[in-house]
Amino acid sequence: MYSVIGLGTVGCNVAKCFDEYPQYEVFCVDDQAMDWKNKLVIKKQQNPEAYEENFKAIPKRIKDKIKANIIVVLSGSSFVSSIVLKFLYQLRDKNISIICIRPELDLLTDTKIMHEKMIYSVLQEYTRSGIFKNIYLTSNTAMDKMIENASIKEYYPAMNKLIASAFHMIKVFDHQEPEVSNFSDINHARRVCTLGIMDLNSGKENLFSEFENPMDMRLYYGISKSTLNTDKNLQRSIIKTIKNKNQELCKYSYGVYETQYESDFCYMKIFSSKVQDF
Repeated sequence: MYSVIGLGTVGCNVAKCFDEYPQYEVFCVDDQAMDWKNKLVIKKQQNPEAYEENFKAIPKRIKDKIKANIIVVLSGSSFVSSIVLKFLYQLRDKNISIICIRPELDLLTDTKIMHEKMIYSVLQEYTRSGIFKNIYLTSNTAMDKMIENASIKEYYPAMNKLIASAFHMIKVFDHQEPEVSNFSDINHARRVCTLGIMDLNSGKENLFSEFENPMDMRLYYGISKSTLNTDKNLQRSIIKTIKNKNQELCKYSYGVYETQYESDFCYMKIFSSKVQDF
């Protein structure tokens, strides 16, 4: 069981998408009233410094429910995210992963751009130092090309749902025995991550964030029972893909998992020890 904690409006919107899966309990922290069971509404402030200064402690009614494994979802564009370090210090005995949502920076005010870049870089540095288990970077700009035929009301919800579903599916696969795999342990220093989707026909990769200096690329093949039983070239095709994509400084590996879905797919998880550009 994981506790998913959304900080700020963007973080809460993404966190709520995890609620459809039984493995997660979702908590929302924001400065706006909301209709949610596990919520913490903090007083609205004028600037990031005021949010950080005025946040004192996680209420016992919330803290007592938070599990040992935590996923924190936030965007640095929200001033509420200023409390993240004080908030997580009170949960320092937990295993903490972070999903950091990068908005379209060109649409932000100068103050929000500075705040977003600070949160984006500080959380990566804390993760690299081992304070947090992993940080997963996503970018609305990078993900835009994955959201097709979405109305203005559907656009961000579709993006949020894609982040949650990809993250969840990889978690499921990580706890499932693969049909075949050549995964090996990832260097513990490689804690900065992003996710992606690879087209099974073309091999084209669509990453959830711009990502420099990738060092490990894991391909998670979700394959239907029917395909596993009938496709005699699947293993050869996967091996050929891996060989074609391998680079001197970035190695690809793969796992093949049986799914109950009718269509086949491939999710990606990319690792680096480098702080990404901010």
